Amino acid sequence: MDTYFAPNVQKNIESRKGKERQTTINEAYKKELREKACMTITDWMYDAAIPFNIVNYSSFKKMLDLVGQYGIGLKGPSYHEVRVPFLKKAVDSVANDYIKSCETEWAKYGCSLMADGWTDKRHMTLINFLVNSPKGSIFIKSVDASDYAKTGEKIFQLLDRFVERVGEATVVQVVTDSVSNNVLAGKLLEAKRSHLYWTPCDAHCVNLILEDIGELPDFKATLKKVMSVNTYIYVRPDMVNMLSASGCERNWSVFEQIHSKKRKQRLNDLVFVKYNRALKLWYDARDKIDLISLTDIDDSNEWLMGKMDGESDNEEDELIFEGDDLTWDVVARASGAEEPEYCTRGKTLHP
Repeated sequence: MDTYFAPNVQKNIESRKGKERQTTINEAYKKELREKACMTITDWMYDAAIPFNIVNYSSFKKMLDLVGQYGIGLKGPSYHEVRVPFLKKAVDSVANDYIKSCETEWAKYGCSLMADGWTDKRHMTLINFLVNSPKGSIFIKSVDASDYAKTGEKIFQLLDRFVERVGEATVVQVVTDSVSNNVLAGKLLEAKRSHLYWTPCDAHCVNLILEDIGELPDFKATLKKVMSVNTYIYVRPDMVNMLSASGCERNWSVFEQIHSKKRKQRLNDLVFVKYNRALKLWYDARDKIDLISLTDIDDSNEWLMGKMDGESDNEEDELIFEGDDLTWDVVARASGAEEPEYCTRGKTLHP
């Protein structure tokens, strides 16, 4: 019976071995192909100085999936396509999806219109307008308000125009900083629209409080030393750019460019897409991110932080040889190779 019904064991074994060899070859080929693809991606990142943490973005993974679905021969977007048609589609996508859903929340619960202003290095007064609601915040527009900021009446006209744009029935609060012109504008706005309240910005109030604290004798000497470090940084443009981009100070360079370039609409569109997508990502991750905890701040940008994840902040404490207690700090002090002290223009070295 075995002659007719029992399988040919030897043939099955050889067939199985053949399939295993084929699987092993395929896995090795895919591994090599993946390594080449990843190497090409990372080379592009190195060339363009793109932060390494972009690989954690869900949009990055989605991009790879769609490229894989397309298969061989995908032609990437051209320079023109990135700047014009795809940017327009991105604007439409943000406006029709995220902002429409926010507008529904505004109608239910109301919203706050926020005006965040500052003066750039060319003494232009720029104001970013945002709207906040339980659904999150959205960026509306960046405005060159140089002609408006001189009087409270002008600021009132600007704020009133944006209240109309967002919708008078939905705006219940307008938030600005507490400079005198804005205070007057807030009062005029409340007089015209009785259901609306003007509120000074908490952050600006805290800044004013801290400035007053800094004038106290116990703190003034320490702040003077801090200002010497600030001077050291600001006489070095490259360092200013590095710190600005890493979040150590507010980086308004993008918004300044909007008002200094001829192609204002395209730059406005780019900022509109960028910041609203970022605000949506922040809102979507609200249950995962502690808004107070500093440990959730993204400091994984190796291009800006100057070190890789897991590296020690104090390289002098690193051992020269494993199993020995000799550190680079000891060698530096013994050889006199320690880095010299840097001084600001206002500091004099004494022997």
